[in-house]
Amino acid sequence: MYLSKVFHFDSAEVAQTLKNSGKTMGSFHGFLYNTDELKHAYEKFRFEGNVHKPPFEEVFHTVRAYIKDVLPQGRIN
Repeated sequence: MYLSKVFHFDSAEVAQTLKNSGKTMGSFHGFLYNTDELKHAYEKFRFEGNVHKPPFEEVFHTVRAYIKDVLPQGRIN
């Protein structure tokens, strides 16, 4: 979440970097469809070490908005 506030996300630059490396973008299936598992993992360590972290929903929404340009069409809401 911090990165989304500090660094601009340039989807064209990401695409070019992937192309140059011979790699491809994944489908984001786990991120988009396994949110219960993501939330469980996040909540498990949310208060570890007496560090307060924002609620999962806030983090997920921020990350999804930050990477919206590379998500499959129709999956940004």
